[in-house]
Amino acid sequence: MVIRTGVVALVLFMISGLLVACGGAQGTPSPASGQATATVPSAANAASPTSAPAASPIVTATVVTATAPAGVVAMVNGQPISEDAFDQQMAQVRAFLKQQGTDLESDEGKQILDQDRHRALEQMVDQELVRQAAIKLGIEVTDAQLEKTVQKGIEQGGGREKLDAWLEQNQLTYENYKELIRNDLIANAVRQKVVGDVPQTARQVHARHILVNSKEEALDILAQLKAGGDFAALAKEKSLDVVSREKGGDLGFFPAGIMTPAFEKAAFALKPNEISGVVQTPFGFHIIQVLEVDPARELSQDMQQRIEDQRFRRWLAQQRSQATIERYLP
Repeated sequence: MVIRTGVVALVLFMISGLLVACGGAQGTPSPASGQATATVPSAANAASPTSAPAASPIVTATVVTATAPAGVVAMVNGQPISEDAFDQQMAQVRAFLKQQGTDLESDEGKQILDQDRHRALEQMVDQELVRQAAIKLGIEVTDAQLEKTVQKGIEQGGGREKLDAWLEQNQLTYENYKELIRNDLIANAVRQKVVGDVPQTARQVHARHILVNSKEEALDILAQLKAGGDFAALAKEKSLDVVSREKGGDLGFFPAGIMTPAFEKAAFALKPNEISGVVQTPFGFHIIQVLEVDPARELSQDMQQRIEDQRFRRWLAQQRSQATIERYLP
């Protein structure tokens, strides 16, 4: 079964305009790249301890209060998210769903749309938190910087006619597009500030694991391993991690900063050939074995990107935990 990806996130990727719809502009930022989007991991990723959903906020229940200000769907640290802005966001979601063939009048379509309404609101909360952080950090985007980026995207994407056609298809105006690019430039600047420099090399472990649903099953597998059972064979037979199980649970080398905390703590505490006890994470119950340790292994570009993503997610989660967020969406 494939878990459906949040439409809000897909819409935001589409909203990169010419960068996606018209072929992609090298070096020009996409609105999806810097902003936190509400996503649901795929089934393959859901079973992997290395695959926390990209920039995924903690989506909390929306609360309707009797004191909801007129024309406002949420307040973030006292700053309103307007109903008009939210309706515009949802128009884009509806347009995308229709393009994908979703019948919005069906029961399933209505359920999907309701889920995406709440995802859209959480995404807008994150955008507001990033905007507020930009003010504190003194980050601004001048009109000249914005115009240069917009024109570069239009040129590399195939021209203004292509952009206009895409905007009409997705119920956006040219001014909407420019505002999205401005927000993206700000978000990328905030990201660079809060993420900081990522090293070229790092201590890494080469590990494998077995993932199961229950502690009892994990303890049973651990007993088999202690009795001489073959780790790779048990991983292929038992592990729920569809990404690694065919490789005997092998995750390859990885540095600190990309795993779920409990998994990472256990893996980096092991010496070569040691096997952990049962380790619980949001994905289930793991047994981990470290095969090798490299104290200064070069980080691939993908690994560096994943470290940056994890740092940004943790920063955003901290912003949410410290913020006063009121939601009025029914």
